Amino acid sequence: MDMIITPRATEYMLDIMTLLLAIWIGIQLVRSNIRGQVGAALNIILAGILVLTVNHLMDTLIFSSLFSKPGFLMDAIVHRSINLVGFILMAIGFWRLSATPK
Repeated sequence: MDMIITPRATEYMLDIMTLLLAIWIGIQLVRSNIRGQVGAALNIILAGILVLTVNHLMDTLIFSSLFSKPGFLMDAIVHRSINLVGFILMAIGFWRLSATPK
């Protein structure tokens, strides 16, 4: 019995592994008990990571299957818009980290 892993199954596995890693990062952040300006900045960065992770999972589950029609550009626009939000959150977090007193 040969088991063939399709590209779609690989995509799902990679998205799930990315989601689990993002959750693990969040757990480690909570366990580290970092407070103050640094903790707030890291929480914003984590929010950006989670937005990017959920966006990829959403892209795989929703847009790739439901809206994949020739010439349908909306999934790419929505995907990139959500990515932009995730990167903006990460940039704000890193900006806040750089503004902390040394």
